[in-house]
Amino acid sequence: HHNRAMTLSVIPQPSEGGENREGYSTFDADAHVLHERLNRMHAAILELEMNQPPNPTLSPIHFVRQILQAIRNPDEPLPDAGFRLLLRSSSEEWRRLLLQSVGAPDSADETWVASALGSALSRPQNQFGILIDSENNEEHRTEGNYRVLFPGEPLDFMDGTCWLTCQLRGEVDGSLLVTMGWQLIRRPEDGAWIIDHINWRDFRKKYKSDTGKGKRVQTCR
Repeated sequence: HHNRAMTLSVIPQPSEGGENREGYSTFDADAHVLHERLNRMHAAILELEMNQPPNPTLSPIHFVRQILQAIRNPDEPLPDAGFRLLLRSSSEEWRRLLLQSVGAPDSADETWVASALGSALSRPQNQFGILIDSENNEEHRTEGNYRVLFPGEPLDFMDGTCWLTCQLRGEVDGSLLVTMGWQLIRRPEDGAWIIDHINWRDFRKKYKSDTGKGKRVQTCR
């Protein structure tokens, strides 16, 4: 017992409140580490947002790829971030249609609208739900993931508008699932591409009745 007491006596003991002899508490240390982590996370999110659409450095194909990727994983890096990105990358007309699809007025809070879009797309039998990663969408898990292909070059009409077609194909068998035609326009302030409208043709069996004509994506209900 005497040896144990001697050993303990030479080890710096924290005082009440968790402070050591220098007055530096374990709470302060933990708070400092947390603060540093939050700063790094904030910097990473800012860097990511700077490179995301709408961005004048992005070509039409890269713009569409990033939009689809954001919707596919909508909660990265923050909840509903992908749907907020969709709203910010839309023309006034397209944004208005998105708001109408979830019954929101033009003055609706962006965070609420983004959450409502996510809930709507995740509902059973919503054909647009394929856009959300199957791992995050129970309804479409049996369809597997898709690959995004661009069968041709974008048509830039040199008047601030552009048209391009992309396909969603089954990742396993390459079967054609959906064809989308994207009408893009340049944002006046910086020339970045934004969405003006999207035509949707569905080739999946349960939505086959819609394949005879282009369907403008106006509703997520």
